[in-house]
Amino acid sequence: MRTTGLGKTSEQWHQEIQEENFLEAQMRNETLE
Repeated sequence: MRTTGLGKTSEQWHQEIQEENFLEAQMRNETLE
């Protein structure tokens, strides 16, 4: 498995990015209601 400069695997990065996008989407939905 490839690791990034910070020593995280690309899978860990992918999961973190997905969680951040999910939280951002939730916040946007709450402000729209």
